[in-house]
Amino acid sequence: MSTAQRDLAGMGINLLAIAYEGHPSTRLRFEQYVPRLSEDGTRVTTVLLPSGTRGQRQHVERVSRAAADADVVLVQRVLLGWLNDLLRASRKPVVFDLDDAVQYIRPSQLERTDQPRSLEDLSRVLYRRLLRGSKYHSSRRRHLHQMLSLCRAAIVGNRFLRDEIAGAARCQLVVLPTSVPTQPGLVKDHRPHTPVTLGWVGLRDNLVHLRTLEPAFRALSARFNGSAELHVVTSEPYASKFVPTRFTRWSLEREGDIVRDFDVGLMPLVDDRFSRGKSAFKAILCMSYGVPVVISPVGVNAELVRSGWNGFLASTLPEWESALARLIEDHELRRRLGRNAFETIERGFSTERAYPVLKSVIERAANGLLAGDVPAGQPSGAI
Repeated sequence: MSTAQRDLAGMGINLLAIAYEGHPSTRLRFEQYVPRLSEDGTRVTTVLLPSGTRGQRQHVERVSRAAADADVVLVQRVLLGWLNDLLRASRKPVVFDLDDAVQYIRPSQLERTDQPRSLEDLSRVLYRRLLRGSKYHSSRRRHLHQMLSLCRAAIVGNRFLRDEIAGAARCQLVVLPTSVPTQPGLVKDHRPHTPVTLGWVGLRDNLVHLRTLEPAFRALSARFNGSAELHVVTSEPYASKFVPTRFTRWSLEREGDIVRDFDVGLMPLVDDRFSRGKSAFKAILCMSYGVPVVISPVGVNAELVRSGWNGFLASTLPEWESALARLIEDHELRRRLGRNAFETIERGFSTERAYPVLKSVIERAANGLLAGDVPAGQPSGAI
């Protein structure tokens, strides 16, 4: 059915979305937009796959049936050989969404890659070099390149990801930051109090980054003697050796209230290929509630924060100590930077700004308006 026929018949687009069950990217990059898409006439069918390898193939028939009725398929992050084969055979227009440098190994794997400790470590390094082209390439790289060869458009969370995949892509590339709702009435009102709460929220796999701040926490503990605490929000208990630590198990229902409890948000990152592809969600979430952040200038982080205006960038432990000390000592500084942080998110990382871009890409893919728009490998569409 043509675009005009679909419009005349009063029919919206049938969208099939395929994503990982329970993954933060599923909620942030797609699920939060479903109500708006539905209001605008898009009929959304969602298939959520388990994040592990077990039990995925039982979904093949379900995905196949859903794809048969779809005008366009949105794949959020899922990279599986059987899914690529199924979508290629279906000949349905596909939009792929990516917010991590999944083609690279994770930070937790770096130490044993750069400094192998066993024959098993050496074997992994050799395997990656021979079969994947680099000791840093993950098993998902091949499936990513397959997906990029079959999709009509790839939506990526930042410019680093766009540039990384541009050479392999045969589709339009659109930069769409991970975005959050903004509500001025929920912006934190910073007032003087002790202890000042330094907050970190994220997946337990990313605690490896938080641990790099322990030397800075030791210095702050000696300097402030109980005037600061660490609040860690994740699925696995964590306690600093040097500053009092509160642990809260992450909950979607309580996420906003928990983050507003922070006085300062933390986002340390080890500077590696995987981390450069991150979409700064920890910082964006804190800033959306008016909480100033101290973050590593890795990847999109360096574009998000301007030191001394809406937070601080910190590369070294002395820089972390200095930035955190200033914010611990000065609630007026926290208030001013927090207000600017909220404005930053409202202008460039809000769902109100992101939704029209996502909707446009889906519609253009469904109506065959993306093929040939952009020469192979040429990025476009950044916001």
